Amino acid sequence: MAYSFKEGIPENFQPDFDVDIFYQQKHLMLQSPQGLHSFVMMDESNQQIKSLVHFHIHGDVAWSPLRATYGSYISSTSISEKELDEFVDFTESKVRASRVKSIILKNPPVLYSPGECQLLNQVLTKRGYHIDLEEISVIIPVTDKSFESGLHRSEKKRLRKCRESNLVFSMISLDRLPAIYEFLVTCKEKKGYTISLTLEELAKVSSAYPDLFFLSQVTLKDEVIAANISIKVNRKVLYNFYHDHSDSYDLLSPVVFLNEGLYLFCQQQGLKMLDLGTSMLKRDINHTLLDFKLRLGGVPSSKFTLVKSIL
Repeated sequence: MAYSFKEGIPENFQPDFDVDIFYQQKHLMLQSPQGLHSFVMMDESNQQIKSLVHFHIHGDVAWSPLRATYGSYISSTSISEKELDEFVDFTESKVRASRVKSIILKNPPVLYSPGECQLLNQVLTKRGYHIDLEEISVIIPVTDKSFESGLHRSEKKRLRKCRESNLVFSMISLDRLPAIYEFLVTCKEKKGYTISLTLEELAKVSSAYPDLFFLSQVTLKDEVIAANISIKVNRKVLYNFYHDHSDSYDLLSPVVFLNEGLYLFCQQQGLKMLDLGTSMLKRDINHTLLDFKLRLGGVPSSKFTLVKSIL
């Protein structure tokens, strides 16, 4: 089947795939309203979008995404390697006309859509893209089994200790965002880390997507000792965006209890994956963090950033 290509999002066309939050126009405009270019592959016979990509062009670089967890090309399962290659060729010709010298694509974790990610990597590699960075995400598959059943024995002991200490997990209103944000910033600063978004930026995007952002906390006798900000990035995945706990409770390890609560929430919502995020220190693997997430029953998944120079 011959598909047509277009710059811009056509009206009255529906994507033939689940559109993750990071590909939605509202989120893209929050990243930056300047330099945004969108491209689609269309099946005009039934008014469907079969593939799309968004670039923010700043200077001589085309970024996808500019400021988000991931971007790059997202496609229907029905397109072929040849069709995707033709679409990538079309988008490259368009950004080349804007005097772009390099393209940077940050793909989602492979486990989100293994078949589509493999096809995309094949197409991009053949077209001269190289892997600039391989991050390691950890994803807990959400099944009908209990969270505890997937834990390493050491984390099972910590979970039981949390229960014996009468910790309480709760989902809370987005109105509590300033307090939760302040708690997380304080926890991370004590450990020498920072948060990538300001409170103002986070409030803006969460207010734009009140049905996709979730706050949760763990309390001990009404004291918040761990907290989380999560995003439902698509119909399958809850992304554990920010979380931390008070260092006063290191021995109790309330984050294990927190993730059990998020796992139960995923089960209730019909979600299939709890994404614990990447385990990196800049460009290197944080093995301590990675090992902890794996002990929670997580499965490692590569998350590639690809780069191509445009001559």
